[in-house]
Amino acid sequence: MPYIYLASPYSDPRPSARIWRMKRALAASASLTQDGHKVFAPIPIGWALEEKMGEQSHAFWLSWCMEFLQHASYLYVLTLPGWEESHGIGAEVRRAASLGIPIIGCDILTECE
Repeated sequence: MPYIYLASPYSDPRPSARIWRMKRALAASASLTQDGHKVFAPIPIGWALEEKMGEQSHAFWLSWCMEFLQHASYLYVLTLPGWEESHGIGAEVRRAASLGIPIIGCDILTECE
């Protein structure tokens, strides 16, 4: 089944920034899903999982994400503030490029269509 992997920045020392980023990723995922796309958005999913599992390491999440990314049809990068400094997005972009997965950047939700 073809699907979009939606990468977005998350890490920030300020809890309010992390919450804002998670909500933006969730909104982008919902918008794409409503438009008929299948979407895997690791930030909102990981947020919910950590509520049940407790905090996990960056290495745990990166490994988890890469398993889903390798089967994706597209990598969409939600270019929220901080995306350029994100180590996770950098790794996701490099991995997608090595697998030949098309990479699409988007500044606002409607540009992801």
